[in-house]
Amino acid sequence: MAKILIVDDNDDFREVVRQYLEMQDRELEIHEADSGELGLASAFHERPDVVVMDLRLPQMNGIDAAERIKENDPACDIILLTMFETEEFKRGTPKGAISVFIGKSDIYDRLMPAIRRCLKGKRKPVLNPG
Repeated sequence: MAKILIVDDNDDFREVVRQYLEMQDRELEIHEADSGELGLASAFHERPDVVVMDLRLPQMNGIDAAERIKENDPACDIILLTMFETEEFKRGTPKGAISVFIGKSDIYDRLMPAIRRCLKGKRKPVLNPG
């Protein structure tokens, strides 16, 4: 079962993303955090396969949190959500810290395909007890 961590300070938006992911794939274990610092702590504790994180967060922005998560767990993929999907953010981000940038308005079209690409080869097969 793949672990996904959603980090966004908007409770309603986190709930929308959670519901969308649960509808797309019932095999996901989904965790949530509402700030950069709590997202960082949750990532250290839960060791998610993918973190879906807002760029603008209280206490610690998404890029700083992503860098710290990647330092601790280089295999974790970070999908950064932003209202401003611009080349400036991509150029200003340390190489390798962010796997994918997705505009918040594009989550229904781009988020699940991006998560599937990140998870490719990461999921552990379900063992057949029989």
